[in-house]
Amino acid sequence: MLLEKEKSLYKVRINEANAAELKYSMEFAPAKEDGNGRVVKDKSSERKKGIPAEEATHLSDAADTIIFGEFRFSLDDFNANYFEVKVR
Repeated sequence: MLLEKEKSLYKVRINEANAAELKYSMEFAPAKEDGNGRVVKDKSSERKKGIPAEEATHLSDAADTIIFGEFRFSLDDFNANYFEVKVR
């Protein structure tokens, strides 16, 4: 959706001037492979005291939740592959 390569999906754009911290969080959220071989977001930055919250993955997680929640049914129509999200 953010890459805007699939015309059947909605476009989601981030305003760099108003959401610079979100943009940073999304661009620098590292990925790693979990024990099951899936690629997941590396959230270790959230536990490091030297990294400000706005530079950790908190903001990108919030954006993921909002975007997925808003457009989930569009993704169903697109036959997208995603994992069921469970909030604890």
